[in-house]
Amino acid sequence: MALEDVRWFKLAMQGAQRPPLSLRRESLASRWSGTECLYSLENAEPLAIVNDGQLHVMRAGATSAVAGRYLARKGSSVLGIIGASNRARGHARAYAAAFPLELVKVFSRTPRTVSGSLRR
Repeated sequence: MALEDVRWFKLAMQGAQRPPLSLRRESLASRWSGTECLYSLENAEPLAIVNDGQLHVMRAGATSAVAGRYLARKGSSVLGIIGASNRARGHARAYAAAFPLELVKVFSRTPRTVSGSLRR
């Protein structure tokens, strides 16, 4: 058990509803992950086992970009994103593939996440 988990457990026992900002993890993706399995339709042979973290990021971004194609004004070139997580990067990549973006505006409660995460 991580030190943050011990601290949060103690606070929860004292009646706290949510962990204070100093104890919250920046990304649950680093803590929780799963796998996706791909099987052959012909004989059910396993073909691949893949970590699902990046797949979820790509799927969420692609779904959003498809919706954006139908909902955005023609010729849109500016994208606004709230949050600067891995999922935000996935959205930015998907929209960049679907639109001729000239500018991506990002807001996050933590300025350092904006300066580092979307530049990757």
